[in-house]
Amino acid sequence: MVLLTGVLPKAGDVIEGVGADQLGLRTVMGHLTHGWDLATATGQPIPFTEQEAMETLARAEATLPPQYRGEHMPFGPIVPVAENASAVDRMVASMGREPGPAPRNS
Repeated sequence: MVLLTGVLPKAGDVIEGVGADQLGLRTVMGHLTHGWDLATATGQPIPFTEQEAMETLARAEATLPPQYRGEHMPFGPIVPVAENASAVDRMVASMGREPGPAPRNS
C-alpha cells in the first residue's frame, strides 16, 4: 500500500484555486460515476436516482471544460446517447462511459 502522506489535503486545508462547490461536485461526480461502474460490473442496482443523475449532469456540463477530456485526461470524450436516454445514461455518457442495460433502483 502506498501512503499518500503530504499529497492529499487534510481536514481544514485550503486548496488554492478550487472552491468548496467544485470539490463537492467532483466528489459527487466520482461517487456517481464509480458507483455506476461497480453496479454495472457486478450486476447490482444503480445506487442513485434519476433526479440525482440529472442534477449532477447539469452541474458537470456547466463546469467540466473540454480540455479535461480525451486520452491521458481525467474524463473520456462524451459518449453519444439517444435524445430520450435516461438521466443516468446521459450522466455516465458525459463522464466518458458507454451506457448499457443494468438494474435500476426505483
